[in-house]
Amino acid sequence: MHSMVIRPDQGFGYTWSNERLHWKDVVRKPTRTITCHGEHDDSSPPFYFQMNAVFDRNDPLVAVYPYMRVKLSAPIELQNLLPYDFKYRIYDKNTKKDWSNFLRKGGISPVHVVNLSHLLLLSVDLQDTPFKQSEFAVINCPDREFSREKTLVIKGRTRLDIASGRLVWSWTFVARRSLAPQERPRGQGIFKDSALDAGRAQPFMFSYHNDDRKNRALIKVGESQWSKPQSLEAIGSTYNVGLQSSNGKAEMQYNLCKVITITPRYVLKNKIGEDINIREPGSSDVTTIKEGALLPLRFLRQLTGQQLSLCFPGLNNQWSSPFFISNVGNVHVKLAKDKKSQQLIKIETLLEGATLFNSHEP
Repeated sequence: MHSMVIRPDQGFGYTWSNERLHWKDVVRKPTRTITCHGEHDDSSPPFYFQMNAVFDRNDPLVAVYPYMRVKLSAPIELQNLLPYDFKYRIYDKNTKKDWSNFLRKGGISPVHVVNLSHLLLLSVDLQDTPFKQSEFAVINCPDREFSREKTLVIKGRTRLDIASGRLVWSWTFVARRSLAPQERPRGQGIFKDSALDAGRAQPFMFSYHNDDRKNRALIKVGESQWSKPQSLEAIGSTYNVGLQSSNGKAEMQYNLCKVITITPRYVLKNKIGEDINIREPGSSDVTTIKEGALLPLRFLRQLTGQQLSLCFPGLNNQWSSPFFISNVGNVHVKLAKDKKSQQLIKIETLLEGATLFNSHEP
């Protein structure tokens, strides 16, 4: 009767497995651990494979022929689904040994030096983040004395979820703006994104302290006041979050989406061919948009029914009639310089994601 042995690639320096396997042995015990020892160094840790055979026990062919599918894998496989690289450390409680490695974001790391019959703990250290190394969490427990944990507690008041060897974050904010947002679980501490590079979207990881679906978060940007409590649970939803300026001067409009992307609600584009002034009706605050420039609107007096008026720079030039900036589509306004004929300006409003792009052109 023929049997088989297994070994990793010869370059790893391990011998053939010490257990010879016949297909009938596999039928009797479909799941088992296969061990390979070092060729020259007895102090090196064993190399483990996890074997699993899949077959139909009701098929009569299985009793006389190896009609099955056999899968060999690492005992543990870690997948990094976080937006950051991290170093991880696995501790074997039985042998009092530990192993460390580095895993890039999106990467997968098979771990062949651990035995699933031992109690195993995992800790991670996120790179280039304000978070410190996590506490150890139980990821494998062969007996009932311990239970496998589903979260890793990061020193920085947040948590990672462990799902079938995949490390994921409950929420990730991507802020597309030049102001740094802050998030706060209702009634708890503050999580701040201090990245100020407006040219690059920086992910910022955030989680609650428990899995209560009634959790709410508060958001602020720069020196604004905190927003009203917001739910982050509705996947695919888009809605306005009004942020009151700290001096009460204006309302800042930001949109909340999920992965959670925070963008300016309104972006203006000047295609008229020369500089143009804008203001809200009844306001004395005037902003100039340069020719061909983009301007995100962060400060508005009203939460609903927002309107703007246009005017050419210079003395004695009249303001146009106000127009709504939330209405998707086209509208035309008349604009004129002092003692010159009127010019018809096309206002086009487009919705992209959660942002309304408002362009002005002749």
